[in-house]
Amino acid sequence: MPTGPDRAPLECDLVMKGGITSGVIYPGAIAAIAATYRLRAIGGTSAGAIGAAAAAAMEFGRRSGRNPAARERLAQLALDLGEEHGGAPLLQHLFEPDAATAPLFRLLRRLQAAAGERGMAGVVRVLALPALCWAALAVGLVAATLLWLEPTRGAALAVALLLLILVGVPALTLLLAGLSWWPLLRGGLRAVAANGYGFCSGKAQASAGGTALPSLTGWLHERFQELAGLPPEEPLTFADLWTASRRSPDRSRDQALDAALLAARDPRRPPPTVATIGRDIELVLVASDINRAQSVQLPFLRGEDLLYVRRSDLAALFPDDIVTWMDAWQRDPTDPRDDLGGVELHGIDQGDFLRLPRPEYLPVLVGVRMSLSFPFLFSAVRLYVLRERAAAVGGGRELAELWITDGGITSNFPLHLFDAPIPTRPTFCLNLLYHDDELQPERGSGAAPPDPGLAPAGATPEQMVYMLRTNYGRLASYTRFTAGAPAGQLLRFAGRIVTTARQWNDNQLIDVPGYRDRIVHVRMRAHEGGFNLAMNRTTIADLQARGEYAGRMIAARFVPDTLLDPLHPGTRLRLNWANHRFARYRAFLAGLEVTAARFVAGWDDDRARAELPADEPLHQSPSIERMTEEAGTAAEDAMPTKPGYPFANASQRDLALDMVAAIDALAALAPAPALDGVDSAKGRAGAPRPKQSLRLRPSIDTDPRAELP
Repeated sequence: MPTGPDRAPLECDLVMKGGITSGVIYPGAIAAIAATYRLRAIGGTSAGAIGAAAAAAMEFGRRSGRNPAARERLAQLALDLGEEHGGAPLLQHLFEPDAATAPLFRLLRRLQAAAGERGMAGVVRVLALPALCWAALAVGLVAATLLWLEPTRGAALAVALLLLILVGVPALTLLLAGLSWWPLLRGGLRAVAANGYGFCSGKAQASAGGTALPSLTGWLHERFQELAGLPPEEPLTFADLWTASRRSPDRSRDQALDAALLAARDPRRPPPTVATIGRDIELVLVASDINRAQSVQLPFLRGEDLLYVRRSDLAALFPDDIVTWMDAWQRDPTDPRDDLGGVELHGIDQGDFLRLPRPEYLPVLVGVRMSLSFPFLFSAVRLYVLRERAAAVGGGRELAELWITDGGITSNFPLHLFDAPIPTRPTFCLNLLYHDDELQPERGSGAAPPDPGLAPAGATPEQMVYMLRTNYGRLASYTRFTAGAPAGQLLRFAGRIVTTARQWNDNQLIDVPGYRDRIVHVRMRAHEGGFNLAMNRTTIADLQARGEYAGRMIAARFVPDTLLDPLHPGTRLRLNWANHRFARYRAFLAGLEVTAARFVAGWDDDRARAELPADEPLHQSPSIERMTEEAGTAAEDAMPTKPGYPFANASQRDLALDMVAAIDALAALAPAPALDGVDSAKGRAGAPRPKQSLRLRPSIDTDPRAELP
């Protein structure tokens, strides 16, 4: 397929799962997909956010013409991470702890390596072996002294010495180990708390052979700018992505925005804003607001919030180019509340605060850094929200801390992004399977998925990539509790509790028709991905090849004229683009059928209760129908309670009643959906299972385009 600026003949969306170092799979996969498709909407969490931003920068580079070779450069990024410096890959050096947290971080790295080699015995060896040696020496000296002083005591002395060895050595070992490690533990925990609750800010730089290596955020900034074809002092922003096709090398950002606003003008709609224009490239990054226990989607944080950030915090997390940009493009204080006079600043100099830029001018790197803040590994990003303080704590207004951290806390695999009842383009999803994730074989397919346990050492990329083959396949993942020491079992159990709390919603969506057929799964071996920071160049190259193969397979499957399954040569392709659209259509109608029936049942019940005598316990007055009909008339003023959210005019009111009539007619088409309807015929279900339901729920972000049809 042809590539280059604005030439890819097909379009797709892309979603990537979080996974720390597992993200090295993504560059190859993205580049392979981009060889066939133009990327329109891209989303991800944590490491998936890095992949999503790199994909968006690549797409901007080639669509704007500023870097026509961006796709080929992206394909090599994972190999760059495998280059060795001082005997360790660059990937490991990017996870560099800050100076104050480094001692405890390196101890934990030693414990991780020891546990991987010898389990709990390895951990005990690191923590207690020196203390055990000193304890044994001390007890031995005591025993020798007793024997020298009391050589004639015989059996009684032997029993005493035995008890001294059995009790004294372990007790003294624990005491010495505690005294040895306590200062490091106490100081390290204090440093982590003071460092934004993380070991690594992303700004610290490792060195090898006397040469300073790039920091994580420095390296990401360089790569995003390189892929986009922009100079370092002009950070890639969300506005750049939205206007990519208008950002030719000789056109500025402002000129591109003006052209986009002009093209978006429509006499039937309100004047467009930068936030409501059509977007060439959509980028959504998932993070978590832990002060308010909510998921957030960048760049659109809660619209009613007045958000600030400290220059000193930015300087501790980002390259100078980003700090300078954030300062220069901070939002103007147009809100009357946006006045820090009389606001409690908790002893912080007011000059250290700046307003967060508008969503369109937020650098992509800032959103990525918020999303990848894996708890305790990376420092969380601290914002400040101007809020009213509760009376119980003094009242008044304050700038309160708002900690934004890893998106994987709330949605590690945001499959829901870019959903549509009938999609106009596919949304490809890249999933990561770890070595102990089991998948059940597909029924009737005659082919099992990859090895449900530890993958063979010599497995090829083809054996490590999996997609469902038929509509009857299921993606119910299962993880076993392996036998072992009680402490290990308890840790495993606790880990699964955390995983379930974080990923239950994502994992349920994975198994739903219309989702599961557009997911490609890439399996990893033990000691690959996750917290395995020291993967060597060979391992990283292998993961890169796996990702590239996965990208080619899922891209080929949804090309409209593909007849044979690229994952299984010679086999007819069943889960193609036509099947996907039909599955979505059938699932939506089945859910709509139930929702329409329930709406009409509630509407009729509401009307019937309002018509009951006033002394009837179930009476309610007035009905929703009456409130709608009398909205904006004199009769409404006579009601004892005037409802909120009034209709703007008679046309809007009439439209609402027409919609109710249409829903009533829709429900009447299938009066008994459980027995005979679009879902079931003669009691036998035919729509996709698990069945989907339509529910009202708030939008996660405040993107104004989310309210448009």
